[in-house]
Amino acid sequence: MLAWVLLLTGCGECDPDLAECVLERVDLPVDPYTPPREDHTVTERLAVEAPQVDVLFVIDNSDATSTAQLDRVAAGVPELYAALDAHGADYHIGVVTSELGRRQGVLLGYTDSRERITSLFREAAPAGADAGYGRLTAHRALVTEADGANLGFQRADAELHVVFVSGQDDLSVNPDPIEFTSFVRLARERGGYAHVVVPADAAVYAGYADRTGGQVADIDEGDLDYGAFLGELRPPRMYLDHVPADPASMRVRFERDSERPLGRQRPGPVCIGAPDPETRCLLLYHPETNALEWRVPPDRDITAVWLDYDTDDSRY
Repeated sequence: MLAWVLLLTGCGECDPDLAECVLERVDLPVDPYTPPREDHTVTERLAVEAPQVDVLFVIDNSDATSTAQLDRVAAGVPELYAALDAHGADYHIGVVTSELGRRQGVLLGYTDSRERITSLFREAAPAGADAGYGRLTAHRALVTEADGANLGFQRADAELHVVFVSGQDDLSVNPDPIEFTSFVRLARERGGYAHVVVPADAAVYAGYADRTGGQVADIDEGDLDYGAFLGELRPPRMYLDHVPADPASMRVRFERDSERPLGRQRPGPVCIGAPDPETRCLLLYHPETNALEWRVPPDRDITAVWLDYDTDDSRY
């Protein structure tokens, strides 16, 4: 495609009526697929939402798990709630038993109620079932039944924690253990962890925790520290309305709740991609999703992030 312009040629200032002034047409190539650039600065407010956490307990309800062992695990649940509340988390806690059968992988239920989770643990009491297939049950719960019987339990922005509870090692043949732990580790946008509360010699279960960065606890002795299971919870990603022309130059401000104790974190540069661990930045920009993610949990008094940045709307 060609565009053309008229040029006046001649010497000095010329009158178009003079003969020596000639109108010339000059053809210039134009790319028809390149829209005009429209840079401008935008100001955007991104609310800091509560961390989302989905916790799935996979309980072996065969005779290999005693009632006393399960009671000990259930007794630690209030500490799990305390840890979630300390993070101000928005959570789902689900329970599934690992026996074979038509309803394998179907949740007994999920809840954010302390009273309800206690009753779910009671329903999972050992009943002499043909159970002990933890990996298979978890896979069915998180994949096969995710959009069926268990619809609503998993959330896209939630961090996933799978807690296996058993008095024996895993009897599952499928799916492949490496593929399963890769699935958990990369679950949804936030990733996930497998934790195990099992006998000291349950090497298969221990491997799940090792490959996902999860925790191992002895079902028979020691303290069950669910706070260590959760680690540092971060809020969901914050999605921008515009694409920054230069993410590294975004100017950041924090909005704080005056009713909460003043935190110490201060705005700084925005990192892009996978920064060096020593890089001092609180926020990480993901170009593939046009979103910001907290590298560490933010101060509890930070309620929103304000951004000023140059954008190029022609990139849409």
